[in-house]
Amino acid sequence: MLCLLTFQAFRDTFAPKKLDLHGEAIEKTSLWAYFFTGVWLVVSAPTAIVWFAMVGGSVACTTIGHSATESLLPFFFGFITVSILWGLILSYLSSIGGKIMGKRLM
Repeated sequence: MLCLLTFQAFRDTFAPKKLDLHGEAIEKTSLWAYFFTGVWLVVSAPTAIVWFAMVGGSVACTTIGHSATESLLPFFFGFITVSILWGLILSYLSSIGGKIMGKRLM
């Protein structure tokens, strides 16, 4: 994913696309498509993978030999819940920031 994004960034640097702000309207995409695109970006983010491996791995290692199901299930449920909430909050703040800055600056 990172290689693809790097390639696209270099391609757009040397052959930038022209933006037509007064052209046709953007096609509307379903909210589910946006949702799954966001999920894909979160899952494929290297920092998220490293964070989950570090925190989840350390918790899993400390519970080995103990009752793993009693302590791992609430942890992973809470970890996933907080991750989703964090993503929603950041998305909302980004949306507000885009509206405040306006179309011209964007």
